[in-house]
Formats: sequence, structure tokens, C-alpha cells
Amino acid sequence: MDTQHLLEGLRFYLSPSLLVALIPTAIIISITILVKSASHWKPILLWLFAGIFMWCYLAYWSMQGFLIFPLGVDAPGSFAIPFALLGGIVAGIAVYGGSNYYMRSRNWSGLFLIIIGYLIFVFVAFSILNNRGVF
Repeated sequence: MDTQHLLEGLRFYLSPSLLVALIPTAIIISITILVKSASHWKPILLWLFAGIFMWCYLAYWSMQGFLIFPLGVDAPGSFAIPFALLGGIVAGIAVYGGSNYYMRSRNWSGLFLIIIGYLIFVFVAFSILNNRGVF
């Protein structure tokens, strides 16, 4: 049953998750590149933006909680909110660090970090969308 639910979710919710994950990724990359600030608050604000964006996305679709995709375990709302918030912050840290590193050294490892952050955004968005009708 979980495998069937996952395959149906891949068919219906993967492409919207890929598009939704582009929004915070593009915003973080563009602000990192365009705003040359000496302030230490810029990365913190971008990380918080990423976490709040994913939390708002969760609030829009599924405040009741959801199944965490690889675990297949019911997660209550008290776990779903920190999962979305922390997942967004971790993805924001990866995207910001990757874009900063790529700007400085033009190395592939910066792009690799950006891709990892984007995939974390996709994972969180897919988990939210795929399991919004579970309860």
C-alpha cells in the first residue's frame, strides 16, 4: 500500500514539487549574487526565508501532519512543522553556501551544493504534497 501511494504521488506531485523548489532556490541564488553586503545578517535572513517559505507551504497544504516519504511513518503536526522549517533552513544553508562558493572559486562543488539544497527543497515539498490527504 505504501509503495502504491508513493508511485501515485510520484506521478502527480513530483513536477509541482520541482517547480515549487525552484522558487526559494532562485531567490537565494539571485540575492546572494546581486546583493554585495558586508553584513552577517544576509545569510541568516536568507536561511530563515527558506525555512519560513517551506513552513508557509506546509501551512497552505497540510497542517494536520503527513507521512515522511522514506520512513512511511505517520508524523503528527507537532513534528511536521519543525520538519518543514528545519528542512527549509538546511536547504537554504546548502544553496547559499554553494552559490557563495561558486561565485568565489567557479568550482563544481559549489554547483553540487546548490543541487543538494534544491533536492532537499524538492523532498520537503514532495512530502507535503504527496501526503496532504492522508488524514
